Amino acid sequence: PAAKKMNMEFSLTTAQNNTGMLDIEFQDAKGTAGIRITFDSTGSVLTKAGARYKNIMKYKAGEQYNFKIQLDADSRVYSISVNGKDVLKAALLFVPVEAISRIVFRTGQVRRYPDIESMPDQDFDVPNAGDPVNKAAFFIYNLNTQKIR
Repeated sequence: PAAKKMNMEFSLTTAQNNTGMLDIEFQDAKGTAGIRITFDSTGSVLTKAGARYKNIMKYKAGEQYNFKIQLDADSRVYSISVNGKDVLKAALLFVPVEAISRIVFRTGQVRRYPDIESMPDQDFDVPNAGDPVNKAAFFIYNLNTQKIR
Protein backbone atom coordinates (compact mmCIF):
# COMPACT_ATOMS: atom_id res chain seq x y z
CA PRO A 1 0.00 0.00 0.00
CA ALA A 2 1.04 3.61 -0.52
CA ALA A 3 3.05 4.93 2.42
CA LYS A 4 4.48 8.26 3.51
CA LYS A 5 6.81 6.45 5.90
CA MET A 6 7.99 2.88 5.38
CA ASN A 7 10.65 0.26 5.93
CA MET A 8 11.67 -2.04 3.11
CA GLU A 9 13.95 -5.06 2.92
CA PHE A 10 15.19 -7.15 0.03
CA SER A 11 18.13 -9.39 -0.76
CA LEU A 12 19.96 -9.39 -4.05
CA THR A 13 22.73 -11.37 -5.73
CA THR A 14 24.29 -10.55 -9.07
CA ALA A 15 25.83 -13.03 -11.49
CA GLN A 16 28.39 -10.40 -12.60
CA ASN A 17 29.79 -7.01 -11.67
CA ASN A 18 31.21 -5.90 -15.01
CA THR A 19 28.22 -5.64 -17.34
CA GLY A 20 24.56 -4.68 -17.24
CA MET A 21 22.80 -2.51 -14.70
CA LEU A 22 19.87 -2.66 -12.31
CA ASP A 23 17.88 0.30 -11.00
CA ILE A 24 15.72 0.00 -7.89
CA GLU A 25 13.28 2.88 -7.67
CA PHE A 26 10.78 3.99 -5.04
CA GLN A 27 8.00 5.69 -7.00
CA ASP A 28 4.81 7.61 -6.29
CA ALA A 29 1.45 6.80 -7.90
CA LYS A 30 2.41 8.72 -11.06
CA GLY A 31 5.70 6.85 -11.54
CA THR A 32 7.96 9.64 -10.26
CA ALA A 33 10.99 8.17 -8.50
CA GLY A 34 12.02 9.68 -5.16
CA ILE A 35 14.86 7.21 -4.61
CA ARG A 36 16.98 5.38 -7.18
CA ILE A 37 19.59 2.78 -6.25
CA THR A 38 21.75 1.56 -9.15
CA PHE A 39 23.94 -1.52 -9.51
CA ASP A 40 26.15 -0.38 -12.39
CA SER A 41 28.46 -2.15 -14.85
CA THR A 42 31.63 -1.18 -12.93
CA GLY A 43 30.82 -3.06 -9.71
CA SER A 44 29.49 0.00 -7.87
CA VAL A 45 26.20 0.62 -6.07
CA LEU A 46 25.08 4.22 -6.49
CA THR A 47 22.20 6.37 -5.35
CA LYS A 48 20.83 9.32 -7.26
CA ALA A 49 21.56 12.53 -5.36
CA GLY A 50 20.03 15.43 -7.27
CA ALA A 51 21.63 15.72 -10.70
CA ARG A 52 24.53 13.44 -9.73
CA TYR A 53 25.06 9.95 -8.37
CA LYS A 54 26.73 9.04 -5.08
CA ASN A 55 28.82 5.86 -4.80
CA ILE A 56 27.76 4.03 -1.63
CA MET A 57 29.60 0.70 -2.01
CA LYS A 58 31.25 -1.84 -4.30
CA TYR A 59 29.61 -5.17 -5.04
CA LYS A 60 30.97 -8.59 -6.06
CA ALA A 61 29.40 -11.20 -8.29
CA GLY A 62 27.87 -14.13 -6.43
CA GLU A 63 27.63 -12.40 -3.04
CA GLN A 64 24.26 -11.81 -1.40
CA TYR A 65 23.46 -8.28 -0.26
CA ASN A 66 20.69 -7.73 2.29
CA PHE A 67 19.27 -4.21 1.99
CA LYS A 68 17.21 -2.40 4.62
CA ILE A 69 15.79 0.97 3.63
CA GLN A 70 13.92 3.39 5.87
CA LEU A 71 12.21 6.35 4.26
CA ASP A 72 10.03 9.25 5.23
CA ALA A 73 8.42 11.12 2.31
CA ASP A 74 7.22 13.99 4.53
CA SER A 75 10.73 14.85 5.71
CA ARG A 76 12.20 13.74 2.33
CA VAL A 77 14.83 11.57 4.06
CA TYR A 78 15.94 7.94 3.68
CA SER A 79 18.68 5.66 5.00
CA ILE A 80 20.17 2.42 3.67
CA SER A 81 21.95 -0.40 5.46
CA VAL A 82 23.47 -3.39 3.68
CA ASN A 83 24.31 -6.62 5.50
CA GLY A 84 23.79 -4.81 8.81
CA LYS A 85 26.16 -1.91 7.99
CA ASP A 86 24.91 1.65 7.48
CA VAL A 87 25.99 2.78 4.00
CA LEU A 88 23.83 5.91 3.72
CA LYS A 89 22.23 7.90 6.53
CA ALA A 90 19.67 10.71 6.30
CA ALA A 91 19.99 11.23 2.54
CA LEU A 92 17.47 13.42 0.71
CA LEU A 93 15.04 11.99 -1.82
CA PHE A 94 16.22 13.37 -5.16
CA VAL A 95 12.63 14.36 -6.05
CA PRO A 96 9.98 15.12 -3.44
CA VAL A 97 7.06 12.69 -3.55
CA GLU A 98 3.88 12.65 -1.47
CA ALA A 99 4.03 8.90 -0.80
CA ILE A 100 5.67 5.76 -2.15
CA SER A 101 3.21 3.61 -4.09
CA ARG A 102 5.50 1.15 -5.86
CA ILE A 103 8.98 -0.29 -5.95
CA VAL A 104 10.45 -0.89 -9.39
CA PHE A 105 13.32 -3.21 -10.30
CA ARG A 106 14.44 -2.29 -13.84
CA THR A 107 17.38 -3.42 -15.93
CA GLY A 108 18.80 -0.81 -18.29
CA GLN A 109 18.33 2.94 -18.51
CA VAL A 110 15.11 4.79 -17.78
CA ARG A 111 12.89 4.44 -20.84
CA ARG A 112 11.36 7.72 -21.92
CA TYR A 113 11.19 7.26 -25.69
CA PRO A 114 8.88 7.89 -27.44
CA ASP A 115 7.80 11.01 -25.59
CA ILE A 116 5.41 13.88 -26.21
CA GLU A 117 7.96 15.54 -28.53
CA SER A 118 8.52 12.46 -30.74
CA MET A 119 7.41 12.76 -34.34
CA PRO A 120 4.14 10.89 -34.95
CA ASP A 121 5.24 9.43 -38.29
CA GLN A 122 8.73 7.99 -38.26
CA ASP A 123 10.56 6.36 -41.13
CA PHE A 124 13.55 5.14 -39.13
CA ASP A 125 14.43 2.53 -36.54
CA VAL A 126 15.75 3.32 -33.09
CA PRO A 127 19.58 3.25 -33.31
CA ASN A 128 21.13 -0.13 -32.39
CA ALA A 129 17.72 -1.72 -31.82
CA GLY A 130 18.13 -5.48 -31.69
CA ASP A 131 21.91 -5.42 -31.18
CA PRO A 132 22.86 -8.08 -28.63
CA VAL A 133 24.30 -7.04 -25.27
CA ASN A 134 26.34 -9.00 -22.77
CA LYS A 135 24.23 -11.17 -20.48
CA ALA A 136 23.59 -9.81 -16.99
CA ALA A 137 21.57 -11.53 -14.25
CA PHE A 138 20.21 -10.10 -11.00
CA PHE A 139 18.49 -12.36 -8.46
CA ILE A 140 16.06 -10.67 -6.04
CA TYR A 141 14.92 -12.42 -2.86
CA ASN A 142 12.66 -11.65 0.10
CA LEU A 143 11.07 -8.34 -0.81
CA ASN A 144 9.22 -7.06 2.28
CA THR A 145 7.65 -3.68 2.92
CA GLN A 146 6.23 -2.28 6.15
CA LYS A 147 4.02 0.78 6.11
CA ILE A 148 4.63 2.96 9.15
CA ARG A 149 2.30 5.79 8.14
